[in-house]
Amino acid sequence: MGYSPHSGRGPMTHRKVSIATTAIEVSLGELKEGMTIQNTGGSIIYIGGSDVASDDYGFRLVPSQIYEFVEVKKTFSFYARCGAGTSTTLGVAEYA
Repeated sequence: MGYSPHSGRGPMTHRKVSIATTAIEVSLGELKEGMTIQNTGGSIIYIGGSDVASDDYGFRLVPSQIYEFVEVKKTFSFYARCGAGTSTTLGVAEYA
């Protein structure tokens, strides 16, 4: 994963999540306070609520783009999916 603005904020964990055309929930790990995500694949990822779609709903995360969620609730989560017939990988870095 690329640059993370969370360096120096506490212990970090990293993981990769496979994203395809069915929306999946990405949750904040236990005892974590924020996360940085990066589209590490070659297809656009759409993020939003459980009804995220690839047409007119969702925030577009283009390949290599990084987005951060800072000081979020312990129950924080979002849903991610790709457009029809595509898949990619989402890098997730979480910090305590």
